Amino acid sequence: MSSLVDLVIATGLFFVFTALILTFVLTYYTNFVSVLEDSELRTSAANVNNVFFGGEGVPSDWELRSGAPVRIGLMTDLNRAPIIVATKNSSDFNNFTVNFTVSFDPSCLNTTRENTIRVFNDTNAEHPYTLYNKTYCVSGDYLKSADFAMNVSLVALRPTRFSVYYSSEPGVNATSYGTIPYPRYTNWTSNMTNFTVVKYPVEGLKMVSMTKVRALRNLTYSQVAQTLGSNTRFQLEVDVP
Repeated sequence: MSSLVDLVIATGLFFVFTALILTFVLTYYTNFVSVLEDSELRTSAANVNNVFFGGEGVPSDWELRSGAPVRIGLMTDLNRAPIIVATKNSSDFNNFTVNFTVSFDPSCLNTTRENTIRVFNDTNAEHPYTLYNKTYCVSGDYLKSADFAMNVSLVALRPTRFSVYYSSEPGVNATSYGTIPYPRYTNWTSNMTNFTVVKYPVEGLKMVSMTKVRALRNLTYSQVAQTLGSNTRFQLEVDVP
């Protein structure tokens, strides 16, 4: 009788442990498949990100050409010229005009379209300006150098940073600031004794090209997918002004 009881107990324990093992195996397999799918999605997302945001594409001006590019890239060059304006004494200056020259493209590599130029102050607010004495490269569409006139206010002995941004991006709307008069020579030489303007080397940055993003709307799904180098299914929505 005791042997029969032991057999029943042993059989019950066997089924319990078997059920636990099967549950563990199924849970592990389900989690493994989920992790594997997640890893594949991450790899695909990284690949799409590298293709779209890893460069300008091949050819680099594919957005201006007809047909599908060899490789889609949405990035373009953005240049930043830091400018520091500071007083030389303990006096404050309110809304006076400063003047400085920026050499955008001395070698005429076609890096600067006039409409792309923007100036931001040290609070990241857009700052009005007017360009004078502009010189252009041979093509006529690209700026080589120009003089800036800006009205600024300075606190005594506190340098103020301005950043001049520019690029070769086409299709950018021109600014609509009011005209700032070019400072007269007598006023300029007088102000030069009261403040300094220091220009630092131009910094090369990258930005997303809205022209390239808009050009995606002219491509079919298959034309975009063939540049990814893998069978990646994705949905792309492009909605830009």
